[in-house]
Amino acid sequence: MKVNISLVGGQPFPVFAQALDAKPDILVLIHSEDTKKQALRIEKVITKKLPNTKVKLIDVDAYDFAKSEITLKATFNAWTKPDNEVTVNIAGGTKPWALQIYRLALDRENVKCVFIDQNNKVWDMKSLQSHSCDPGEINIDDLFELNGVTGHYKEFDHADDEAANKIEKLYVCNRSALGNLAKLISDDEKNFNFQVAHRFGKSSIQRNGENDFDCIMVSNKGYSVNQHISSPNAKRLLLNTGWFEHKVAGLLTKWIDAKRVLVNAEFNLANKTNPANEIDIIVETKSGKYLFVECKTRVFEPTDIDKFNTAVKTYGGLGSKHIFVTYYPMEGLAKDKCENLSIPIFSTRDIKFKGEKQFFDALDREMATINAR
Repeated sequence: MKVNISLVGGQPFPVFAQALDAKPDILVLIHSEDTKKQALRIEKVITKKLPNTKVKLIDVDAYDFAKSEITLKATFNAWTKPDNEVTVNIAGGTKPWALQIYRLALDRENVKCVFIDQNNKVWDMKSLQSHSCDPGEINIDDLFELNGVTGHYKEFDHADDEAANKIEKLYVCNRSALGNLAKLISDDEKNFNFQVAHRFGKSSIQRNGENDFDCIMVSNKGYSVNQHISSPNAKRLLLNTGWFEHKVAGLLTKWIDAKRVLVNAEFNLANKTNPANEIDIIVETKSGKYLFVECKTRVFEPTDIDKFNTAVKTYGGLGSKHIFVTYYPMEGLAKDKCENLSIPIFSTRDIKFKGEKQFFDALDREMATINAR
């Protein structure tokens, strides 16, 4: 039999990805009391992907190394019979477990000891040869399920491109007036005509239907911009700075490593109806990694950066990458916080000035790096 013995830690993805790559007859998941829920999630997803693979769960003491040695040795000897082809994945679990089981594997010719890194490369720790997992076998729904959430999202399309471009012109003309009008419309579903007065006149929006608006924006310099906004998602684009998220998502579709660009992702915990969190954009890449993107025209609350950072770690796992994209260049405390959390920051104004190639090259470099634990 092909047997895969995997140590389960707080990150289920490396165990899942390597098991999916190996396609064993038997998958033995060694977990502690603390990581049993991760092992159960791996079992559930692997059973869907590999219905012919049998999964065995083994509970090992994570704090008493003498006890863990006894259980690990017994488990190892039970599954490493000479006729079996055995792979031991030491990417998860505790460091003492990894050392204990690696020592057991050293003198067994039929046992291969492997480590899978954040770039989905599987390393044979005896030969030091490596190969890459097939990224086509894993999708974003697998990632969500492994991390205990259900994800709801839309795949990006270009149906709203023209509307987003028009709203950007309104924003550039008078972002304050546009923001005030958007709030009025959001708070009042019954009226159809909205106005805000300011120093140089009145800006207004007439709502003709759910996704149809006539807009007049007067700038602080006295000129005006008139736009008719009508598209499948015009309301969302206009009222929640969705136009900016759309612009960034459209830009990311041009990136050569982008396989799918997903927008407005919501995460629901088990048995909960209200979303636990939201991510503006998630990019599935051809290399099998995930890029989480937060979009804001400007950052008013630096705590938004902490929330985004936590959400990515919770729902994307340790190997996922994240970036922050703003309309105006980020500065001050928000910029310092991003740098402290190792979140690359970009502004669409800088991208336009420096060129898209430089932006995509920066993404390629970031995706190739390894996140700190």
